[in-house]
Amino acid sequence: MQFLSVVAGLLFSAVLFGASIPQLIRYYTMGMMSESDLDIPQWVIFLAMPLGAALLFGYYFRCLVVFRRGADPFTSHGPTGSEL
Repeated sequence: MQFLSVVAGLLFSAVLFGASIPQLIRYYTMGMMSESDLDIPQWVIFLAMPLGAALLFGYYFRCLVVFRRGADPFTSHGPTGSEL
């Protein structure tokens, strides 16, 4: 089940990344700006989706590496909050 969870997470994050790229390109080519006084380009705001998907893919890839080494991929591998 851990392996299936890791594979499902990798697939989900890859699909999320692939689906967010056309949306990002569309907002970049349209040149839309935010409605606030800051006038932030919309593509900068929508950059959060592919960036988050890439970070999520990295997390699940690390889980896959840990699983291949024979450890539990979903446990903490560093100091926890109570140990700090």
